[in-house]
Amino acid sequence: MAELSPASQDQSSRPRRFGLGMTDARFGLLLSLPVAAILILLNLYPFLYSFWLALRDIDLRFGIDEFTGLDNFRKTLESQDVRDAMWRTVKYSVQVTVYSTLLGLGMAILLNEKFHGRTLLTALILLPWAVSTYAAGIVWRFLLSTETGLFPAVLFRLGITDRPPNLMNIDTALTWIAIAHTWHIAPLGVFFMLATLQVIPQDLYRVGRIDKLNAIGRFRHVTLPYLKAPLLIVLILNTISAVNVFDLIYFTTAGGPGAATRVMTYEVYTTAFLNLRLGLGAAEAWLLLILVILVTLAYVRVLYRKEKKISTGEAAA
Repeated sequence: MAELSPASQDQSSRPRRFGLGMTDARFGLLLSLPVAAILILLNLYPFLYSFWLALRDIDLRFGIDEFTGLDNFRKTLESQDVRDAMWRTVKYSVQVTVYSTLLGLGMAILLNEKFHGRTLLTALILLPWAVSTYAAGIVWRFLLSTETGLFPAVLFRLGITDRPPNLMNIDTALTWIAIAHTWHIAPLGVFFMLATLQVIPQDLYRVGRIDKLNAIGRFRHVTLPYLKAPLLIVLILNTISAVNVFDLIYFTTAGGPGAATRVMTYEVYTTAFLNLRLGLGAAEAWLLLILVILVTLAYVRVLYRKEKKISTGEAAA
């Protein structure tokens, strides 16, 4: 094969230049600066402004606005309502994350098989994620209604209960909202994991059958290693979605019955926008932000450890 001359090699190694003597790297940076500036303004200003609010006692009902330092954070940590809301948030997030991840994994494995009607089933599975949260909340509110709901009527008609049960009671309302959230968000995880399942070499499954691995063994030793990274990404997305839930609860139960579905986001909404205590509401929002950051860092740390083990194993091999 003909070798390049020193002059052509030197020319090919030089960075390309656009007009006005700019390299392609500088040109790309110049194009991205406006977008970066807009993103910084849209995110940094509210971020700093909310922290400024958290350091002040602002009560619009009585016209109070004074600097109190970290007093709002102290009140937030000492508040029993906030503690209860935080516990509901953790309980709700665990339920949504587990339900949606397992359901998404099961549907992804199903859609990875070849059968008649798979295209139609894929469209039907995507439909819940495509609808708005408002529509999902309204639909599930009617499905769970004691008077007009489908689920209570089915339980009554099947003879399981002697009358249409009240599914949205204090003990079970949070779980039913978690099921509604799972129905709404699980399709997102389906396509993350389905994309990974479709690139797994089929020869590995054939080898597994030769080694007399059953379905569980093939899933454990062939499928799961490929799904670890997508699963962690889905876990992060599902957890953040569950922790930040507000609109689904607002349109379905409005925090009720009583305070059964009053999670942390609804507590922030009540404090800041109903009771008009902006400073205390901002402090509660920061507490929620810290929870999201800690959970995300924990997931990222697990993902980093997995990738580090994989790269170390490949290097050793």
